[in-house]
Amino acid sequence: QTECQACLPEQWAPPSSEECQNRTVILLDWVHPLSIALLFFLATCLLLTSSTAIILLLNLNTPVAKSAGGRTCLLMLAALTIAALSTLCHFGKPSPVACVLKQPLFIISFSVCLACITVRSLQVVCIFKFASKLPPAYDRWMKKQGPEVTIFLVSVTILFISVLRVSLDTPLPSQDLQFYHDKIVQECSKTLSVGSGIELAYVSLLSVLCFSFSYMGKDLPANYNEAKCVTFSLMVYMISWISFFTLYLINRETFTMAAQVFATLFSVLAFLAGYFLPKIYIIVLRPHMNTTAHFQNCIQMYTMSKN
Repeated sequence: QTECQACLPEQWAPPSSEECQNRTVILLDWVHPLSIALLFFLATCLLLTSSTAIILLLNLNTPVAKSAGGRTCLLMLAALTIAALSTLCHFGKPSPVACVLKQPLFIISFSVCLACITVRSLQVVCIFKFASKLPPAYDRWMKKQGPEVTIFLVSVTILFISVLRVSLDTPLPSQDLQFYHDKIVQECSKTLSVGSGIELAYVSLLSVLCFSFSYMGKDLPANYNEAKCVTFSLMVYMISWISFFTLYLINRETFTMAAQVFATLFSVLAFLAGYFLPKIYIIVLRPHMNTTAHFQNCIQMYTMSKN
């Protein structure tokens, strides 16, 4: 009588087979064609962010750069650069360092970017729509570096949440032997956990605030109206990540791992294109619109239309 023996965890056997076979290992290898394409995409994003930063830095005292947030723009671009670089943690065999840094780097840097746009949109809406109704507290908030302090506090809050999550529920390299019977998925544990859910809720709240303040300024002068641009960026961001999480629940192939990298880079590119591209277009190709006189004329026309 033949006695069957169970295969090792790293192996599997087809029905009626007399021998065990090694499972196929799934990971996003550095030399995989998808990885090479994504690395080119990453290089493109880094080139665009650095070029945008240089152009804004050289024109920091012009009306367009000031209306976009001035030095805050450089902070946003630095945050977007870090968000893009976080994708490097997704390639190759998962390591303890990569697992710890992968999600927090993106979440924190993206939260900083959202905080900058939210605070800037709030300032513009208050100045144009509620200037005569604002309490003295707003003047004190503006004069005592309130916007910078607010961005700092928002950033420190998400930093604290992320550090706490990583400390209490540390993501580690793991092998998922349950999802497929004939494959091993090499990934980081805790991809979907309570901690990551709290981080996602925080970013979602920031996104809602960002959209709300931007939408409130939909009828402001074109130079200060970010409603369409911010809405576009946030829509791309949300659709990208909803698509990834849906795919992640039903599939763990290499394509799904690549989809997470793509969602990250596409989110970065969406904010570059949605928020910064119109400014760069005016600075480089429409310099006559980047003058104090043009901005004052736009404000006067807006004021006349409201009276």
